[in-house]
Amino acid sequence: MDFSTSENYSAVADLASDIFNGEVGDDYHSAFEDSGEPFDRALWQTLSEAGLVALCIEERFGGSGFGMEELAGVLEAQGRVLAPVPLLVNSLAAMAVQQYDGEGLGKTLLEEVAAGRMILSLALDDSRPRYDGSVLSGRAQDVPFTGVADGLVIAADREDDEPVLVYVSADQDGLQIRPQRSTSGESRDIVEFADCRIEPGQVIASGNTALEWVKQRTLTALSAMQLGVSTAALEQTVAYAGERKQFGRPIASFQAVTHRAADGYIDCEALRSVVWQAAWRLSAGLDAAVESRSAKWWAAETGHRTAHTAQHLHGGIGSDRDYPIHRYFLASKQIEFSLGGARAQLADTGRVLADRMDTGVRV
Repeated sequence: MDFSTSENYSAVADLASDIFNGEVGDDYHSAFEDSGEPFDRALWQTLSEAGLVALCIEERFGGSGFGMEELAGVLEAQGRVLAPVPLLVNSLAAMAVQQYDGEGLGKTLLEEVAAGRMILSLALDDSRPRYDGSVLSGRAQDVPFTGVADGLVIAADREDDEPVLVYVSADQDGLQIRPQRSTSGESRDIVEFADCRIEPGQVIASGNTALEWVKQRTLTALSAMQLGVSTAALEQTVAYAGERKQFGRPIASFQAVTHRAADGYIDCEALRSVVWQAAWRLSAGLDAAVESRSAKWWAAETGHRTAHTAQHLHGGIGSDRDYPIHRYFLASKQIEFSLGGARAQLADTGRVLADRMDTGVRV
């Protein structure tokens, strides 16, 4: 089996790393938090000019036409520096529109997104609004970057419990955004719909197949982001352990410390393998129902263990909100529970295996 990455993946991931590492330095986050802005508009413009905002949009709409492999590489690079930009949700929402409504509503939206003139958000949480065929009512919770999004792709339930994906403009009548504080500090809001009228052209897709298509890519994307967060947190922890001394020796020389760091490395590499597997299958047009959930399970487990290892080995300073490692802890916990933590992924995987006998490994 060839585990080497493609030239496209390497080129895109290297470009993203150069941009993120060049823009997001040691003092960056403190200055950004003091600004009160929901995301870094200057960095977003730089990403747009580099073609990374339109990475997975087809060339006919002004994009680069890449797939989940390349997007996973970019999101890993973003996670390593905790760059505050809506790249994940914007990319996934655009991909959903492109897949199911690229010639209708999507054509105008995708051209605007590809040009960097429009930002989309995505709501897939199990707490979904209701759609009766003409009106959207209820709420969607934990929706990222709604305050800056120009439009939302919303998963809703119909009266027959069949899901539907609809597009809602941010300024549409009947839509209200209620800001809330998230674990990581990222902009994640409650969106309420009060008899919000949906025209037929705003319906992107109906049925479980469409929702599953988007969910597999979202789980994989979150896992790729967690890979970057966990890897960077572990690297910073190892560097700190080499400098911090107790009893006249660096704590990195103590066996218990090296064991914790080694376990973290194994977790991160395991996560890397399952992320690549899921991303490759999705890029190849294959189903990744089990693989994407497996990746998210590893993301939750790796994120949890690595975040606590980083906190523990940093000692008391790891709990200081102004110290960099604490930001990685918060980001890791945010991703861990997005769309369900480890137990939720195991339960969901069990349902997939029970419903689809052609998946999994026969024993």
